[in-house]
Amino acid sequence: MKKSIILITFICSFTHSNIANAQFWENNSIYLGLGWKHGTYKGLSWDINYIQMQNYSLQLRATGGFRDAANSPLDSKRVFIENFNAIEFQIGRVYPLNKTKTITTNLKIGLAHNSFKYPISYEWHPASMGFFGDTPSRYTAEWKREKNIGYIINPNIQFHLGKRLGISIAPHININSYHTAYEGQIRLTFMMIENSTN
Repeated sequence: MKKSIILITFICSFTHSNIANAQFWENNSIYLGLGWKHGTYKGLSWDINYIQMQNYSLQLRATGGFRDAANSPLDSKRVFIENFNAIEFQIGRVYPLNKTKTITTNLKIGLAHNSFKYPISYEWHPASMGFFGDTPSRYTAEWKREKNIGYIINPNIQFHLGKRLGISIAPHININSYHTAYEGQIRLTFMMIENSTN
């Protein structure tokens, strides 16, 4: 996740360095998104989006999430957590849903580089007495890390609250070899560079 944040920060810095190129940005827009997701995993996402001619979009997205491990021992006092991170690249087609274009839909698909960390086996340790105090009974886990490529389906509806701010809601599906993750998202968007033809 740290690498994802660094990557998006670098892109934002690069974008600001090119604001002076007015001709290029005449028909293009850039905005940032910060979102909360809930479903197979709970977590946050960060994204940067490029819109060309108000019709086509490119998105770079970093997301992280967690959930209770499905195979945790029922008698364990500790809750074992499965972690998930991904970097996604999506392309989309933007359509206005009203005449003023304050409500739009962006039909996006893409690819993801997924990283998972989850427990695969558990070991029971009975309580014991020691010189520095008693150790309570507990479980420990053996962890597995897995990486794969996912296929993303992520249409959204965005409500533009002005020239700079917006809110979007969307379903998000990540189909990969480990499993298929389904999530609902709500995002706050902030326009960095606005299409000058608006």
